[in-house]
Amino acid sequence: KTLARLFIEENHIQGCKRSPQMNFSLVRNKETLAVCSLDSHPRNNTLVLNRLCFKDGVHIPGGASRLIKRCVDHSNGDLVSWSDNRWSQGNVYEKCGFSLDGEISPDYSYVDINHSCYRKAKQSMSKKKIGCPPEKTEKEFAEELGFFRIWDCGKKRWKV
Repeated sequence: KTLARLFIEENHIQGCKRSPQMNFSLVRNKETLAVCSLDSHPRNNTLVLNRLCFKDGVHIPGGASRLIKRCVDHSNGDLVSWSDNRWSQGNVYEKCGFSLDGEISPDYSYVDINHSCYRKAKQSMSKKKIGCPPEKTEKEFAEELGFFRIWDCGKKRWKV
């Protein structure tokens, strides 16, 4: 888990939120070239493919499909993932047998002014959770705390 987390932090544009429950990797000559991580969805028992990444500069034809096949095998046919429209259209999921299950409108999160790589979900920045006074908006108070709101370009939900 620790090696997978470090690999994802180093090679995935969104980093690694926490240590994943389950990881699969592609290794050659004791060198990790790709990692795929899985977690349970917080609201139900569905397995979520959270991260799929390859070492910077490495291209392995068929590598994504091999990793995703292992994930599908462990999911008992109930696996979901999301593609972020800022970075891709999710073609890898379609090529690996996922079907488009829905599209999510653009949404926001917050970034720390002093540590731009540190992102917080809007749910963790709700007025109640950050102790926002009633006369201020969530956005106003978040800015006072050193967080700026940023918007994404929407997401796609993929399902096996």
